[in-house]
Amino acid sequence: MVVYAGNALRSFGNLLLIRHASGWITAYAHNQTIVVRVGQSVKKGQIVARAGATGKVKTAQLHFEIRKGKNAVNPQKYL
Repeated sequence: MVVYAGNALRSFGNLLLIRHASGWITAYAHNQTIVVRVGQSVKKGQIVARAGATGKVKTAQLHFEIRKGKNAVNPQKYL
């Protein structure tokens, strides 16, 4: 479920947070466009945003994190 979609954290630009089962959260930052809204359920493979150059970056990119509670974890173990 989408729990945040906005730009209140300026350095991340347009930030999207999705909550998954068992307390997992994925974060997607620097989006040009977010195509989902808070409260919306999303499915595997669904387009949720389009990468961009928002926040404190100069070129289009995606900042991606997997978090368990408040802690970021190495995504290679989970992808």
